[in-house]
Amino acid sequence: MKKRLLNGLMGLGSCIVDHNFPVSAGPRYGQKTFFLSSPSKAEKTVGGVTLNHLSWASALGVPAGLVGTVGKDSSADMIVDELRKRDIDCSYLYQSLNHHTSESYVFVPQTAGERTVVMFAEPKRGRLIGLPHWLSSVQNCAMVSSEIHQFSLETVLKFFSKARRSNVPTALDFDMPASEVVGGRNKLGNENELIGILEKADVIKASRTAAWDLVGQADTCVKLRSLTGAKLVVITDGPAGSQLFAEGMKRPMTFPAIPPTGRILNTLGAGDAFFGGLLASLYANYNDIPTEEPELRLLAEHASAFGAICC
Repeated sequence: MKKRLLNGLMGLGSCIVDHNFPVSAGPRYGQKTFFLSSPSKAEKTVGGVTLNHLSWASALGVPAGLVGTVGKDSSADMIVDELRKRDIDCSYLYQSLNHHTSESYVFVPQTAGERTVVMFAEPKRGRLIGLPHWLSSVQNCAMVSSEIHQFSLETVLKFFSKARRSNVPTALDFDMPASEVVGGRNKLGNENELIGILEKADVIKASRTAAWDLVGQADTCVKLRSLTGAKLVVITDGPAGSQLFAEGMKRPMTFPAIPPTGRILNTLGAGDAFFGGLLASLYANYNDIPTEEPELRLLAEHASAFGAICC
């Protein structure tokens, strides 16, 4: 691994080119909607759950590197160029003619911030590609991160297992409901692999949808931490705010979301920005997870502020 990434953050996960279309209203089954400009002029941006949170962490001064898979095409070139601009190490980004770079169509409605996303994620995405090459470098990191969203669970589990053996803290963005991950069209692996990943995560940031799907709607934060043994569980719920439950606490703490300064235009990536801010705060604290209310409040406020910036 490059020297500048020693003691930095290595993220394993998705990188995508988004095609952003402004529309009169979000697409709904059986209904028509209209583009507000020519579809041929759609704005292209680089995203992806892991790429996004690494970008925010890097912007806050955290040395960061991405492990991922892309094709050898113009979309991959765009991703590599953007990673370099954001000072994210891309030496562990695997390019192959046997792969297609992930892309998505993002429909952004004129009247609200909630968007509709249609993704192409290659089924064989991230299955142990180049594993020995980058897995041996995990021990040099200060922290590693990954996602439950696009990458194969088998690879994420090996990644976190290596980190645990090397005493490197692990952070997980649990973004996709378990029922879809292990049984739906977006199947990434099996239930044992999913639980194994969750049990090896020191920090879990879960969307409300993913958390409810796994442990139910009552005492969600408590149940998720009890199931996984994570040192810190954070459940995000968009404009409703977030809930934190850390090791040593008697009960979860709830924090309101920080509202954007203007009208919400597009919520795409807000959860990733929240997670990036959270990781940067932990990195600045030498990866020590706070257990006292004032420090946890600062942690939540920092993460929420970056979520708001993204809206």
